[in-house]
Amino acid sequence: MKNIFKIIQQSNVDITKPPTEGTFDYEALLLQHGQVFFTPKNFNLESLIREINDFLLKDLKLGTEIKNRGESVVEISFKIVKGLKKVIGLEGCFSVLLMKTELRLWFSVVADEDIANPDKKEFIKKMSAIFDDSHKKEIHHFISDYFVKQYQAASGFFEIDEENRFIEKLSPEIKIAYYSSGEEKEILLAALQVSDLKVHPQKEELDRKTDFFYFLTDKGAFLQGFDYRGNLIFSEDLSDLPIVVKNEIGRNPIKAGEISWFSTRANDNLFFEIQRITDLFKNDRIRCAAALNFNEGNRNYSKKLVEKLSIYDQDISDLWSLFYIDYVNEKSNNSDVAVLSEIIRKTAESEGAEEKFLKWLGFWKVSDTEKIGLMYLILKSTADKEIIRKLSNIHKIIHDDYLKRSKDNISNVLCSLILARHYSECGLKENAEKIILTALEELPDEAICDVIPDYDKDSNDFLGGQFLKSEFYNLLILNKGPENAKEYVKQLALLLPMNPEHFNAYLTLADGKTKTVGQEWGSILNEGLKNQGSFDIFESFNPIPEKMFDTFLRHPATRKKASLHWVQSITDTISEPDFSAVKAFSEILSESEFPEVFKLVHELRKSFGINFLEIYVARGDASSNITAFDGNPPFLFIGSKILDQAQDCGLTLAELKFAVAARLSNLVFKFSHITSTPEWETWYEKSTVSLRLADLFLKKDKAVSSVMNFFRFLEIQNFFENEKTVSHENFGIELSKQFSSLLQFSPENDKKILKNLVITVICNTILFTSDRAGLLFAGNLSVAVNSILKSNKKYIEAMQNNKSHSFKSFLLMKNPDETLKFPELILRIQNLVAFYMSFEYMELRTIVKSGK
Repeated sequence: MKNIFKIIQQSNVDITKPPTEGTFDYEALLLQHGQVFFTPKNFNLESLIREINDFLLKDLKLGTEIKNRGESVVEISFKIVKGLKKVIGLEGCFSVLLMKTELRLWFSVVADEDIANPDKKEFIKKMSAIFDDSHKKEIHHFISDYFVKQYQAASGFFEIDEENRFIEKLSPEIKIAYYSSGEEKEILLAALQVSDLKVHPQKEELDRKTDFFYFLTDKGAFLQGFDYRGNLIFSEDLSDLPIVVKNEIGRNPIKAGEISWFSTRANDNLFFEIQRITDLFKNDRIRCAAALNFNEGNRNYSKKLVEKLSIYDQDISDLWSLFYIDYVNEKSNNSDVAVLSEIIRKTAESEGAEEKFLKWLGFWKVSDTEKIGLMYLILKSTADKEIIRKLSNIHKIIHDDYLKRSKDNISNVLCSLILARHYSECGLKENAEKIILTALEELPDEAICDVIPDYDKDSNDFLGGQFLKSEFYNLLILNKGPENAKEYVKQLALLLPMNPEHFNAYLTLADGKTKTVGQEWGSILNEGLKNQGSFDIFESFNPIPEKMFDTFLRHPATRKKASLHWVQSITDTISEPDFSAVKAFSEILSESEFPEVFKLVHELRKSFGINFLEIYVARGDASSNITAFDGNPPFLFIGSKILDQAQDCGLTLAELKFAVAARLSNLVFKFSHITSTPEWETWYEKSTVSLRLADLFLKKDKAVSSVMNFFRFLEIQNFFENEKTVSHENFGIELSKQFSSLLQFSPENDKKILKNLVITVICNTILFTSDRAGLLFAGNLSVAVNSILKSNKKYIEAMQNNKSHSFKSFLLMKNPDETLKFPELILRIQNLVAFYMSFEYMELRTIVKSGK
């Protein structure tokens, strides 16, 4: 900023000059009482006079006359030319007085009677004042607007942008005073009002009504004072002095060098923030101001500021700033990949890239999550290994700094995963392996990923499972090679048994029984469900050892110390409904009528350690279901249509074996307290459908922040601390209360999503445990899958329409909105196949057949 005040002080204009006695002194009136505007370069008074005259004539419909009053003053007199006031003689006659001196224009609007007819009747004066035809406000606004436009049109000036949170509302006079002192290409970064001077040599000389402002630009800083007319009467150049703000209650004292002043109560925090800017110079000031505005939500202005800066001196940090603003505003899209790729290339090639990038992160207060997200985007946006390698140390600094401060295990592991990817992609395999092995030791239990359906999985990314673990295993395999990572290949295939790439890699390395089982599943997936073949339906089984129920048969996610172990505590608290009355509407299953079914059920009963079991044939609404009830004694309903193989839902004896074993396991695990209720199907159907609406909460592959939100759920444990009984009718309501309280969810929609999420988790873990029991005794994957498909009408209809296609194409059927049609079925079969290929299945199968 130019020190305009010094120039004014050196001018020959004496604003204290007394008026000439006996005459109306136009010049003295303007100098002592007129409004003052600083004039831009090449200001033309004649042009302004024409504009004012046209405004009075055309816009205000007044009659005008232009006169010269001496050498320096121009008078434009005006009055009403028609209307009632003109007829009755009450029109007011007024004049605009204008005088140009060096750097300034002085003007005022006065009544003609005050100039030419001081003896005019008092009554007329008063009436004229009542009607107030002076149009002072309109004329003042017109002239100030004219000057602002003149300045803005002048080459090299930036407008005063009040979107900037550090620019307070300024009067036209003060805006014009700033414009008059601004230099070419100068950007105003702050204009804050000062309530009073604290320490300054001129403090006592200045009127207490002086309005003080602190102006900060990229090139300088001034503390300036204006009188009531907007006339600049005080200016202190603080261009080389950073400010220091002392945080106090009320007004904050601010010091710059030897002088100090007070903020207002409204802007004390603004002065506190701009301290950072005053410590910097030129373009760094602009960058800092952009970052400060951005961090307070002024993102559009922040972007404008960086764009202006980049016109004159584009730095690599400015390119990152522009990208980051769009990224946070979610305006980035696939077309920006090329833009980001170019920014990454320039960053890698620039001198001191590491220092610049880290400085930029600090300037913009990029959050830890967003830092991780940016590094993830960098990896996705370039395939150049050399560039990725150059940026790897930046990534490591971000990673190490995050782990030092973060106590969140899930976030730390996720952060390590992205760094491991970085190292892998640029060939630093040893670094990657070290990070991976450390992270695997800290890995949270992700079992919930195996029980939440994903509606939007693309067929090329077919059926993910435990996100973090599978990603780390995959990276280890890529780094070490499949031959040197056989155990990880196997574990990855068990986590993702329906992913062709990982499954085929496993088959290549597998041998013996595991390879046979894997080939069986691969054949089903690609060709279809096989003929069930001939095997002994009534093969005898030994009882399952009691300890094996919890250690091998129960789904891993719900075992002791696993993340979903609370499922069992919930089912234990649900009261068993009394369904004994329904027996009256059913018939006892006759051994003579259904000898094979009778024998099959009782063989399975013995294996589960159930001493006594009543078996009934259900008809009516229950004719398509098999349900176990934990009564005294327990009893089993088998629907009449299930027993009729001519029906679509009719099961073969082999399929019935799977279904009955699954239901009997519900008795052992006390799941029947839920599965026997009429609400069971409704809960499951409604909860899984509602989860489609919870994209942001559930999505695992859209954004880093979403991943973190998803895994927060893993930390929920022991929310049912009170041992109490919950009726099955209030099951969903109670879950909603408990979880909403625990996670402090308040919006009703969030509570609904959370309740559906919890119910889906419980329902799926029950189904998956039941399916494991069914498969253990069926011993055949095709049998098990067929039995599951026949249990649901929508699966039956879809299979009938998909006879000519593979089982894989059936699983990947889509809805009109391109979401998967049966994600819950995919998830269920994935868990079944993983069990079928596991050591646990083979060990359990050996024990129940041999008794060892």
